[in-house]
Amino acid sequence: MTSDTPTPRPTTREAWLAEALSGLRVYFKECGYEVPEARASVGFGSQGRRAKADVQSFSAEASDTRHVEMFTRPENADPGIVLAKLAEELVSVVASPDAGRGRGYRRIAIAVGFTGRMMAPIPSPRLQERLNALVRELGPFDHSPLDAEWEAINKSKPQTTRLMSGACAVCGYRAWTTRLWLSRAGAPKCPIHQSLEMDKPFQAPAGEEVTDRQADGGPPPPQISTDTSGETGPLEVDKASSAIPECPPVQPTPSHVEALPGVQWTARFRGPPSDEVRTSLKGRFAARYDRDTRSWHGIATSEDLPALRAFVEPNAGTLEVSN
Repeated sequence: MTSDTPTPRPTTREAWLAEALSGLRVYFKECGYEVPEARASVGFGSQGRRAKADVQSFSAEASDTRHVEMFTRPENADPGIVLAKLAEELVSVVASPDAGRGRGYRRIAIAVGFTGRMMAPIPSPRLQERLNALVRELGPFDHSPLDAEWEAINKSKPQTTRLMSGACAVCGYRAWTTRLWLSRAGAPKCPIHQSLEMDKPFQAPAGEEVTDRQADGGPPPPQISTDTSGETGPLEVDKASSAIPECPPVQPTPSHVEALPGVQWTARFRGPPSDEVRTSLKGRFAARYDRDTRSWHGIATSEDLPALRAFVEPNAGTLEVSN
């Protein structure tokens, strides 16, 4: 590329990068180092847009054509910066990827003209003059900088669920439901304490019955015709048949009524209880496990305490009761 005969300038960015590597390979050979066959392109490396390196290279063993593959980040569009970063990465290619930024890398980097800290070397005046001459010979770099963060900032994430959750303030029982059923039937209830607070308040439009799509701001669901007479068009829905049947209010069982004024208990075990013990605590005694204190908690009536104590203590546990 140092011949007196003018060579045609590359017209694409890939051709520009190929000519740039050829010029850098000649310069490295003048400094006493042989650069293996390499190809360069614009794109993200193995870590995508989150990578910090301006240029990433892959060894020839990873390529079917046995070429070192190099990728310069699409944010870089200045030809001088692109050349400097390619030269910096070629030092790693010559020193082998396993060398890191140690003595082997430093020796080669200083020989080709880099100075400063090896984690972020800068071209010396000698190297910078050679890079500037190469830029003038190659001409403009046909590439516009890309904002890699644009999509992450400007594109909203797709909605994954319409479920809303609520929890009982006493025992922590949690339930999920949709906006549709919140507007029609209200929030679900804790089976023990008959109360549940939704995490997000929801108010149905006055005088309207909303669907899941309308509650989320979307269009109403399409009407699907089941008419078999051959005529097309939406079929009117029989409101009487599609209405929600009125269900009688659920009355708590006697055990639930007795559990409301009950006592709180805490069970601790000297070792991890067996699966059978944990299943009984959850199902039979409606207990919940606290990971911070590594203990089980629940509410029981005075009549249930003897059975609970007879279950916990034989299984290497202690029971504490508080009003």
